[in-house]
Amino acid sequence: MRQKTSLFNKGIFVQDLRSVGWIGIVYFLLLVAVGPLQILLNVEHYHKTIMQSKISNEVSLPEFLGSAEAYTILTCILPVALAILLFRYLHTKLAGDYIHSLPIKRNALFHQRMLTGIGILVLPLFLNALIMLGVGQGYHLGEAYSMKSVGLWLITVLLFNLLVFTGSIFVAMFTGMSLLQGVFTYIMFVFPVGILMLSLQYADLFLFGFSSFLVRDSYTSTLFPGLRMAHSSAAPLSIIEWSVYIVLIITFYVVALFLYKRRKTETATQAIVVKPLRPVFKYGVTACFMLTGGIYFGDFQKMGWIIFGFIVGSLIGYSIATMILEKTWRILYKWKGYIGFAIVASISLLLLNMDIFGYENNVPQDSEVKRVYVSSEIPEIDRILATDEELEEQVKRGEISPGEVEMYYRKNFFTDRTNIHNVTTFQKEIVKDKNELELIPEKENNMVVFVYELKNGDKEVRKYNLPPHKYDNLYKPIVESDEYKKNLYNALRINENQIDRIVLSSGIGFDDKQEVLTDQSQMKDLLRAVKQDIKDQKYKEIQKGTNTFVDIELIQGKNEPLIDSVPSTFNQTMKWLKDHQIYKEIVPMASDFDYVVVQKWDPTVSEGEVASTDKITDKDKINQLIKLASNAGYEYRMEFHSKSGHSIYETGVHYEDLPNDIKKQLN
Repeated sequence: MRQKTSLFNKGIFVQDLRSVGWIGIVYFLLLVAVGPLQILLNVEHYHKTIMQSKISNEVSLPEFLGSAEAYTILTCILPVALAILLFRYLHTKLAGDYIHSLPIKRNALFHQRMLTGIGILVLPLFLNALIMLGVGQGYHLGEAYSMKSVGLWLITVLLFNLLVFTGSIFVAMFTGMSLLQGVFTYIMFVFPVGILMLSLQYADLFLFGFSSFLVRDSYTSTLFPGLRMAHSSAAPLSIIEWSVYIVLIITFYVVALFLYKRRKTETATQAIVVKPLRPVFKYGVTACFMLTGGIYFGDFQKMGWIIFGFIVGSLIGYSIATMILEKTWRILYKWKGYIGFAIVASISLLLLNMDIFGYENNVPQDSEVKRVYVSSEIPEIDRILATDEELEEQVKRGEISPGEVEMYYRKNFFTDRTNIHNVTTFQKEIVKDKNELELIPEKENNMVVFVYELKNGDKEVRKYNLPPHKYDNLYKPIVESDEYKKNLYNALRINENQIDRIVLSSGIGFDDKQEVLTDQSQMKDLLRAVKQDIKDQKYKEIQKGTNTFVDIELIQGKNEPLIDSVPSTFNQTMKWLKDHQIYKEIVPMASDFDYVVVQKWDPTVSEGEVASTDKITDKDKINQLIKLASNAGYEYRMEFHSKSGHSIYETGVHYEDLPNDIKKQLN
């Protein structure tokens, strides 16, 4: 009879419902407010959106189920509050003594309270799912509100609720203060992301060729459950992610039970109840504050300031951690531990700066490289290295479009062995000049990124800031190669027999300046002229960036159009356009504009513009500026003010190409 009584205590259950049951009611009302209520208020918009969109037959988490951000906020707050209130007695000595004096075993008490908490979380979610299903079916909102879609939403949100709830109870077993339980819960979930970000920032400072931008986005959302939940509507959890989160929930539950059965009631009000973890807490907080201080002062890009940030941050962190553990501000006699920490930290940072693993000097051997990506822009590593199957899945989920796949994620790779050799030679020269290049700040268009995909499946990524023209002799054979030009221009990759039409238009606005070609013979002749001009292009012309003189839009059936910007230096193309009386129909003329203004811009200045010319109205000079229009950077730019409606068309321009009188006005 005692055994049966100890498995479930009705009195404790009723008391728990009285003390924490209101959280379930509040949770239910908030879920209704951010889900079904929003649907009802916007049902016509939702209905129109769903009916007009092509929803995949595959089960997904559509945005129509409400705000992912709102659900994420609720998941990050209410389960933590519920866990704190359910186990509040652990942090109050009198309450702990009373509860544990009752005729119920500790493990049974733990299970009962855990199940009560889980029930309070599950019931509002289940009721909310039923309401969403009813609203969706009643208003015929389609597949977005099918049983499968709503069911997937339910178990996904429940999974994250259980993760946060069990995680908070796990944390409760290590502390004797309810306030710290909440704080430590958020620290536990944020810590992997925070420590990763800090580590990447320091790798930026100390490792030549490393860039945190190239790796951090790939891991941030997966390491931080809150971000992962917010993105789950666009990218449902994979089997691996489900497995990891379920294992974490079970681990939190089992370890919390193990510690609960051995926890002493007199540890209530202590910051850390597990003694071996006290130094871990103290020095962990100190290390985090030290790294944060170094990053804060590291913005000055001077080692002296970084070291100053280390010292200030570590002192603040050590003081805070010690005061929490000792529960007093009188800690002046507790500095021996800080000296030991400072010695260990100094040795660790010295080893990092020495690059003992050879990261900086590592350049792959030509024979090891499967392909290499070279660009002056920071790419999305996961996507450019994705397989065709992975890209197709991302297209299906609506994360990227087919046009983006062709434009961004299948370009700029080199597989030709000569190009691979030229790329590795280029990087080796950069590594030799480390001491000089480390001091160069990052600016627009002065970086180069290397992404190697090796034959063994590994990848290596490097980013460098380079001075202009220093490595032209090494970069020239890469840029002038057929492979590079094929990456740069769509015309070299397209099958001319599959083109339905070509749309020619002005590169500087003017939607009305347009010509459409449908004759197969004309299209083939034009493409041949464009391809020949591309093949004849030299290094300096390519490096200046694509001139925006004429845009050529290549259309193949229902596929997204492929667009190339053609510069005025493409002589054969310009000749073809003139021979076919198309040139004047699409090329902008000085007569189209009232005036032009040339400006120098600086993004660090609040208004942007730092110098500007007077209005240029001379027609010959305007014609000259039209031919200089480029999409390569906007440090210097031109504003073309048209006569028709006084529209403004903005383009970039290279400073060195500008006439001398305009340069004088910008200096």
